[in-house]
Amino acid sequence: MSQFMIVVRLPEYLDNEFVKLIPKQRSHVDRLMADNTIFSYSLSLDRTQLWIIAAAEEEREIIEMMQGFPLYDWMKYDIQPLMFHSHGLPIIPISLN
Repeated sequence: MSQFMIVVRLPEYLDNEFVKLIPKQRSHVDRLMADNTIFSYSLSLDRTQLWIIAAAEEEREIIEMMQGFPLYDWMKYDIQPLMFHSHGLPIIPISLN
């Protein structure tokens, strides 16, 4: 399984239709994260860019994933295959009590 970074550009001005679809987008992303398809999903402070780290066998699967997003019609994106993606995991202390 390979990892990919998807850099998404969003419109500066959001119309009502876009705003109405945000809850569906969040639910869809939550499902993909629960399935371990998406590892991270970050939105810039100005809300014009997203950064997504996702896993797939090939880029075609990433394109299909993107096409499934409720906000797809407003997204312009670039897909970059990654050599690796490091992120910190919480270390849970073990208690011997």
